[in-house]
Amino acid sequence: MIKQLTKGIVTASIAAFSLLSMSFAVHTITFTPVSDSSTVAFKIKNLGTKVDGTLGNLKGTIVFDPANMAKAKIEATVDVSTINTGIGARNKHLQAEEYFNAEKYPQIKISSTSITIIDEATKKAHMDGTLTIKGKEKPCSLDFIYSKSEKGYNLKSDFTVNRKDFGVGSKKTRIMKDKVEVSLDINVE
Repeated sequence: MIKQLTKGIVTASIAAFSLLSMSFAVHTITFTPVSDSSTVAFKIKNLGTKVDGTLGNLKGTIVFDPANMAKAKIEATVDVSTINTGIGARNKHLQAEEYFNAEKYPQIKISSTSITIIDEATKKAHMDGTLTIKGKEKPCSLDFIYSKSEKGYNLKSDFTVNRKDFGVGSKKTRIMKDKVEVSLDINVE
């Protein structure tokens, strides 16, 4: 009887330890972007000069833990109504139907499908996902650098987007280049 009791205790202990280990293995860390300390910026050539601006009201959910990248996930949006190029008339023009059509498509969204570490030493990662602008979903890929911050992480990336892929602008906007340079400096807590 003591032998069976001891065997039962050992079996129960192993089962409890296994369950505890599995709960740590599937644990994920979820963060929220901090809009006030993050920057979503863009640059595009128009009439031979660079026009730059920002988009704001960053919202989303970031699941990120370099030790558990299989569970990593990024979903974030910015509001088209926050576009700011420093010139009010240009901002309104970019929110109009010909460009971003802010009334019908109020947000730009990015969602990851996979995130992998490229180089642990330089803290470089790669994300494949979907970018949605004006209701058009297109695959996107970008590399980003991550660094630990006091309350979460900082994620930085520079990549390009072809505005024509999303119907931003028209044939009349030939003076504007197709490639838009995007810079992200995102703080998550």
